[in-house]
Amino acid sequence: MGGKSRPTLSSGIARALRDVAKVIERHEGRAAIIGGIAVIARGVPRLTRDIDVAIAGQDISVQDLAAELSGVGIVPRISDALAFAEESQVLLARHKESGVDID
Repeated sequence: MGGKSRPTLSSGIARALRDVAKVIERHEGRAAIIGGIAVIARGVPRLTRDIDVAIAGQDISVQDLAAELSGVGIVPRISDALAFAEESQVLLARHKESGVDID
């Protein structure tokens, strides 16, 4: 049964968190992990399959944020992600290495 083993969901989320943390650190005090990961960090057991991040929008454009995320391997997951983000204030992204969705 040789070949490469598939990463587990938890190891994929850990890798995606490592990379998204690099961007959050650049926006210290203006960005945070929210949603399921934040609940887990507070000690409440639950299942999550994605990472939710909040970033204060007045300090960065959607284009600049997308460029920062791309620099750590996080890319838009829909074709019109930047236009969608401008309208909805939600950038739909995916961590390329792990396949974990990041909103």
